[in-house]
Amino acid sequence: MIYIDPIAIPFRELLSEFSEEEIGLMIKSFTCSREPFIEDFVQNKCIHAEKMGDTKSYFILDNDSQDLEVLGYYALTLKVICLKEVSKKKAKLLHLSDTVNQYIPTYYIAILAKNDQYKDNIEGSKILHSALEMIQNASDFVGGRVVWVEAKKQHPGVTKFYEENGFKEFQEEEQEDGLYSHLLKVIKKSD
Repeated sequence: MIYIDPIAIPFRELLSEFSEEEIGLMIKSFTCSREPFIEDFVQNKCIHAEKMGDTKSYFILDNDSQDLEVLGYYALTLKVICLKEVSKKKAKLLHLSDTVNQYIPTYYIAILAKNDQYKDNIEGSKILHSALEMIQNASDFVGGRVVWVEAKKQHPGVTKFYEENGFKEFQEEEQEDGLYSHLLKVIKKSD
């Protein structure tokens, strides 16, 4: 593996510093063969989602390069999750008053992925830690105590990756394209 010096750039900054043509070429260079919907979102929908305020996008670029080489990508948003049934231990961890049908506001990592072209040049944990750092900063300013992700059950390596990075599976949900794990992590309070 050749490791590159990564830097996370908010998409809004890229939009203000580069031409539409340069941005277009940059996002079209992002590929994700493992999950075509991620590639489609980055290439065709992230600009609209950013402008509408639905998600905030971050591109992981090579800090040492003059080119806009996209190593990875993540999108963050706010989302309410319904925890259908949780154990008393998990309810206590999340400061919930009950163990059934609890709706809690959360930070949601909507997308987190490596660019196929550079997948050997960056660890997924670096992309995740960048996303968690952004969420920690937001939590310090506006509150919030939970971040969550979804992982397809058919990709157990993805679930394992999040668990190795401090997330815990809280529930499963059947969706159009398969069964998903909902993995949550409590945001630590800054000192």
